[in-house]
Amino acid sequence: MYGVSSAFSYIQADHEQCFDDITYRFRRDIAAKINRMPLKYFDATSHGEVLSRITNDVDTVSQTLNQSMTQIITSVTTVIGVLIMMISISWQMTLVALITVPLSMLVVVLV
Repeated sequence: MYGVSSAFSYIQADHEQCFDDITYRFRRDIAAKINRMPLKYFDATSHGEVLSRITNDVDTVSQTLNQSMTQIITSVTTVIGVLIMMISISWQMTLVALITVPLSMLVVVLV
């Protein structure tokens, strides 16, 4: 379990670096966009307000990416673990559960 945990930690750290690169590109592209904006725009809107909006938006996107990846890894690990435990307890009941869940979802979608 420790080996699997450390492997997932390594994968998460690698993805965080990728997300940091995405955040950097967002900031770079936004800075380029601000430099192309006409001065008339900044007469009506303060520079601090524009930078505050940009910073908050980029930080929100960055946090969402990081939290989503952590949640996806945790969820996938949980589902795999539950399936392994279900199969080890009773493969027949696991089969019944795996058939029942999609049928239930179909009924919910129709309702």
